[in-house]
Amino acid sequence: MTDYYLGTDSELWLDFQNALDDAKIRVYAQALGEINVSGAGGMRMVKEINEAIEQRRIIADFRGLAGEQIRMKWAERALRGGKQLHLLNTNFCDFKVMRHCAIRVAPNR
Repeated sequence: MTDYYLGTDSELWLDFQNALDDAKIRVYAQALGEINVSGAGGMRMVKEINEAIEQRRIIADFRGLAGEQIRMKWAERALRGGKQLHLLNTNFCDFKVMRHCAIRVAPNR
């Protein structure tokens, strides 16, 4: 609304986008470490991670503190590679407990 009066602050916009990208990486990394993720995609993700742990393709403590850096790397690669993560894309969210917010992960296109 104020574009015509004040112009746009591209530096502020870029800071906001970088903060949003960082938040997406943290949220996706947290989702990778959860065992209670809703939806068909979430259940499939948990199953695939469980199988990889059982087959020792990833460390047994992947969901624990030791696996945090690995989850962050995976999340960053996936999101930088084109996976879309829409944060807070619902009408309701409990901001005190962010993991109760709806997360919709769209497939790569």
